[in-house]
Amino acid sequence: MLKKIGLLLGLLTLTLSPLTAQKTLKQIRTYLKDKKADEAMKLVQQMEKDTNTTEWARLYDYAKQAQIIKNDTENEKLYLKQAYDTAALFKTALMACDYILKCDSAEQKLIQDGDKPKYRKTNARILHDYYSNIHAGGRWFYARKDYASAMNLLKMALDLPQQPIWGENKQVTTKAGYTVAAQLYLWAAYHSKNWAETNRYRALALADTLTARRTSLEMLSLAAEALGDTADYRTLLLLGHKDYPSHPFFFTHLADFYARSGQYDSQLALANGRLATDAADAWALEAKSLALINLKRYDEAIIAAESCIAADSTHIDAWYYVGLAYYSMAKAIVLPANINSKAYQAAVAQQKQLYTLAQPYMEEYRMKKPDEKAKWAPILYQVYFSLNLGSRFEEMEQIIKTLAD
Repeated sequence: MLKKIGLLLGLLTLTLSPLTAQKTLKQIRTYLKDKKADEAMKLVQQMEKDTNTTEWARLYDYAKQAQIIKNDTENEKLYLKQAYDTAALFKTALMACDYILKCDSAEQKLIQDGDKPKYRKTNARILHDYYSNIHAGGRWFYARKDYASAMNLLKMALDLPQQPIWGENKQVTTKAGYTVAAQLYLWAAYHSKNWAETNRYRALALADTLTARRTSLEMLSLAAEALGDTADYRTLLLLGHKDYPSHPFFFTHLADFYARSGQYDSQLALANGRLATDAADAWALEAKSLALINLKRYDEAIIAAESCIAADSTHIDAWYYVGLAYYSMAKAIVLPANINSKAYQAAVAQQKQLYTLAQPYMEEYRMKKPDEKAKWAPILYQVYFSLNLGSRFEEMEQIIKTLAD
């Protein structure tokens, strides 16, 4: 019972009597005349919690006026070359626009009832006056890596021209800056790991055909991967690879995607397509080698990986792929049951030869990537064991034990 009484009292505090609300509005108006914007906003925020006044257009117009006073204060400091708060300058402009939209939303209901809008004409002009500052503010916050603030301003810049109060003149949406705002919103969402929001203005961001579009596609694809949207991830990578075939990002991520999903034929076809335009493309040769290993076409895989090393020895994984191919060929040899037979001896000799060929490549990979123990230690363990390299085998044995721990 006490809980119910407490809840009732809490609800009562959310409402004001019509007389009290009118008195509060009058006090807000007095504060505005005296340029006491902060005091006015405190009362506005109180009334915003009141269920009886949340649809009052006049309340939101007063809030807009308070934000304009605050914005004008910073602008005056700027004009007088005094110290001013740039963040506040942009944020107050944003808040003014936000309250204008709330005011117009409240007025919409009056318009539907046949009343004429009281604030729309004046407020529409203010929105147009503030628009360039809203856009500039988004860029300013983005440059300072305040992505949340940047997104708030950029979203306003992108949404305002679509609002009824804006009017019929949509010329601003045809300018390059409008597309830039969509791109920056996408990038800000990506940098703040707000993956879903990267898609809000996706079509607009991708309308650009310059290098910024490529960056947007990269971020969109990584966001899709983070969201676990496999279909969209693949679609975006394919689009990026089609439009930017020489850029390695889309190719390498698409090749990795095919490898992870077991689509080795698709990975091979992708690599061969890239090699058709450049036979010495190291990225394609590396991907081709991995695809061929997974397809158990080891001889071809070795040729592709060695060609990759010859083209660009900094592709370290190619060293691993050569060693892995030789190792896989050795493991694939079936030893005859009779250990005294010539066939058994021949098979063992062939196996050792393949392990010997794998050894320098795997050791080179170990030297270049010492932290990848899980990849090279098990293979070198088998190589050293088969070649009777006792001390090296013991070292691998200890490393593998540490991996197990």
